Amino acid sequence: MYQVGTTAATKTGNFVNPDTNLPIIAVGDEVVFVNYVVTNTSAEAIPLSSLLVDISTRYDDWPYLQGMDSVTDGALFDSMGVNDNALAIFDPAPYSFDPGTSYSVGENFRYQAGSPLTFTTALTPSDAEGNLMHDLRTEIAGTATIN
Repeated sequence: MYQVGTTAATKTGNFVNPDTNLPIIAVGDEVVFVNYVVTNTSAEAIPLSSLLVDISTRYDDWPYLQGMDSVTDGALFDSMGVNDNALAIFDPAPYSFDPGTSYSVGENFRYQAGSPLTFTTALTPSDAEGNLMHDLRTEIAGTATIN
């Protein structure tokens, strides 16, 4: 996980504060972009479904039940040099995630300088037909702090 940088939101976020009915991210609010690099460090190809590797990030003090809010703006992702569509690099499902290969995907959320966050990654491989193999799901969590 890499912190790429911050910029002003060009659109409102996708969620509203349930108490005020106002956007959690308003136009002009500072958002931070992070980039995740996912690498197959095993010796085997991993067949992936369109879920790829699921990454969920939350500030430790995030007060809402839903995930963190973000701004959906492809041009903003481009200007920050962050890929918002990892599926674009794979062939039709199931995808072969070959040993030693990597892909990156990023997201943005409200900028809170100095805030600790926890990110959880989950991998649910698929079989040759693209069906999820839930019994082989693996999950790990890590922590970081937004600068």
